[in-house]
Amino acid sequence: MSIHDYGMFTESGNILVGGIVDTAIVNNFDYIWVKKKLELLSETPSTCEAGSRPVRDAAFKNLWNAAALKKGSLS
Repeated sequence: MSIHDYGMFTESGNILVGGIVDTAIVNNFDYIWVKKKLELLSETPSTCEAGSRPVRDAAFKNLWNAAALKKGSLS
């Protein structure tokens, strides 16, 4: 699992979001799946920022970059 700064308030929050993104990458899930999981995570008070725009944007960026790497578009 990658530890990336997704804009969560805590390291454990970033790890949870990273787990969602990594699961999506490995299983070829789309951004809609990631967004739904982030919305679920945001229902917990300690990770309420998971549904915020900056967190979603960071998750999408990593998902997009992973897809580009799989296709050979990024070096």
